[in-house]
This record gives sequence, C-alpha cells and structure tokens, in this order.
Amino acid sequence: MLFAHSRPSPWLTDWRLPAWFANHLKHGADGHLLRQGISGHLINTCATPSCVCPSGGVNNTYTVSGWSGLTACGTCDSSADTTWDGTLNRVNTTCVWWAADPHFDPLSISGVSLDITYTQIVLNTSPCRWELYIACSSAIHPTKVMWWGTKSYASGNPAGTYAFAGSDCGNTGPATMTVS
Repeated sequence: MLFAHSRPSPWLTDWRLPAWFANHLKHGADGHLLRQGISGHLINTCATPSCVCPSGGVNNTYTVSGWSGLTACGTCDSSADTTWDGTLNRVNTTCVWWAADPHFDPLSISGVSLDITYTQIVLNTSPCRWELYIACSSAIHPTKVMWWGTKSYASGNPAGTYAFAGSDCGNTGPATMTVS
C-alpha cells in the first residue's frame, strides 16, 4: 500500500521499453504491421493525403541488392535452407512486400534463418517514408533486425536507394542498399 508520503519503487519510475520494441512498435509484437480487426486494412490513421499506398506503379516483386556480408545476431538460429536471393513479394494489395513466397518456404541469410515475414519493405505513413528491414529469426529468441534503412516517399514506390538507419546485430552498414 502506498501512502501520500511514500515513494514508488524505482522500477516503476525508471521503466522503459526495450530499444528493439520501441523502434519497431508500429509493427506490433509479432513484427507485422498492425491491422484493423474487421477490414484487415493497414492502420494508417496518421497518413496525410500525400502519403498513401500508390494505387498503381508498383510491382508485385522487388529485389534487394547490397545485403551480402551482413553479420547475423548470435541469437539467430543457424540454417542450411536455400539462401535468400533478395526477392520481396507483395502481400495482397497492401504496401508491404515480404521475403516470404506464396508457400512460405524457409530461407537463410549469412548462415542463419531469415525471418521471411519481417524481412520486408513497408510504407511508413508517419513519418512518410519507405522502410526496408532484413531480419534473422530464432525459435526461442525474438526476431533481430540485421539491417534497416529508409528512403523518402518522393518517388511514390519502393524502388530506389535506402540509407542505413540501424541494426540489432551491431552492423554499421552497408551505408546503402538498392531496391529494384
């Protein structure tokens, strides 16, 4: 019981979200974009009229280049699955492209298991920009982002150059990756 003169425990006042969770909160706890329960559409209440998913001019697949040599996090599971070729596939008609193929075949990257649904391009509507995530996975540890970067929305589609923004694995680059 707290009295008017007592102080709360330090763990109540010093509590903060883990960095990996705070940085990716917009994707929900499982690493996927938050969706409305009834319609299944992406939640983008922060979107401005100039920052919306283009209705045309986007491809069903994009290819990421410049990722070879990324260092995986130590907590990611080793894998002998087929090596990811950089292909990202569009998810329905949303502005999300995953490394997952229609059969959800497992893939590897840098000798570890690729998180095929969190390795993605996504349109973030606040701030308005395209984001690229490359992630490795584990059966017992949370997904770790090996590399993530951003590209301005100016062109209206995800193709272009992404600038490095961060990594859960300690990677400091490459400075850019290209999506075509």
